[in-house]
Amino acid sequence: MKLPHLTCFVFLSLALSACALFRPAETTALVTPAQDIPGNFHQMTTLRSQNGQLNLTLKAEKKSIALDGATVDALTFNNEYAGPVMRVHTGDTINIQLVNATGEITNFHFHGYHGSPLANGDNMHIEIQPGETFAYTMTIPQTQPPGLYWYHTHIHHHAEDQVNRGLSGAIIVEGIDARIPETKNLKERLLVLKTFSLPEGSETPENKCLHGIIQTINGQAHSDIQAVAGTTEFWRLSNQSPNDYLHLFIKGVKFKVIALDGSPLLSDETTDQLEIGPAARMEVLVTFPQTGSYSLMSGSTLTGLGKAMKRERELAVITVKQSLENSALNDTSGQRNAHTPDLRLAQITGKRTVRFSQKPGEEVVVFP
Repeated sequence: MKLPHLTCFVFLSLALSACALFRPAETTALVTPAQDIPGNFHQMTTLRSQNGQLNLTLKAEKKSIALDGATVDALTFNNEYAGPVMRVHTGDTINIQLVNATGEITNFHFHGYHGSPLANGDNMHIEIQPGETFAYTMTIPQTQPPGLYWYHTHIHHHAEDQVNRGLSGAIIVEGIDARIPETKNLKERLLVLKTFSLPEGSETPENKCLHGIIQTINGQAHSDIQAVAGTTEFWRLSNQSPNDYLHLFIKGVKFKVIALDGSPLLSDETTDQLEIGPAARMEVLVTFPQTGSYSLMSGSTLTGLGKAMKRERELAVITVKQSLENSALNDTSGQRNAHTPDLRLAQITGKRTVRFSQKPGEEVVVFP
């Protein structure tokens, strides 16, 4: 099974109650409905915690949806291919009633969670059978770094297929502006990036030019984004594909990478292209230098046929307009408050040799 970034280490729970079933509870989260903001840039439904609690019901079910001219058999959470967005704070408790209407075995995993996997927590060994409902309870520890995370099914032998078909969504742990001050008061734009790999034998005249790959932003294959010249935006990008790397670029625009997988960089990295692996997240600052039309491109992706075939695909058109006000550029300076210490100058107290192998019985970690 190909899951290069979805494999996680967990502690096995000895409690047999881990698979107990519970009745659904009423959703009490503060909900911001999904909508298309100006520029046809889709915003997912956002569920926000209140008074230290995020109580919600997630219904996983099959849904036939249209993506880039192809009709695909997807799996959705609460009827959304991109998935609802959860916004929480450290110390909050997330109570999820997961309703399994997929017709398949499934479960839930908070990718990057620092809390316990035991019992009804982030336990990837829980198996929720078709037609059953399970109650998850996860308290976000104070040590959880604020940043961008994601949730997805993690049922063994089924995770790759279910994530490919859409069973995932974004989680934002608030407070990143305390660690990266330059993000404060910037326009935030969340991009949930999904790749739907069409199954072999499903080729039709409509999807033949896609070469078996459908790429989307927030559930849309083609997006229109509106921006203002000279204004810096805070982009949060989550690659929720089980296997596919993304190579994103905008001709004439540079990205300032400020965080990877929820962890701030100690120094910014400026790049022309974002290389985002499966399950990876990047948080970047983007400034469009002048007015005009720009294209957000996905490189190394075949599209089109014959003479029209290209090795890159347009995911979004960005229309940059002149600001109505002569506002100064956002100040992107400030002291970086990293959550973890800088270990580059730390004293080395021990060494280990790690050898990876697929041969049964061969040792993985070799101690000196």
